[in-house]
Amino acid sequence: MAGLCFSPRQTFILQLTAFVAVAAVLGILAWAGYALATTPPPKPIEEIEKEVQKALEEIERPRNTTPSRQRR
Repeated sequence: MAGLCFSPRQTFILQLTAFVAVAAVLGILAWAGYALATTPPPKPIEEIEKEVQKALEEIERPRNTTPSRQRR
């Protein structure tokens, strides 16, 4: 049974392909780590609930912002 016999050119192409594949995986991992490290934490749920409640109260409030006309 004959072993694998690669020419120097085939060996270089195989090494180049492996290098690019490993570099791509490491690049994706680095990008994901950077994104996780630089993303600010989300607001606490209590703060979001307060904002929603305030917005609902503003919507339910009557819209009498213009002064009423006086009858003569």
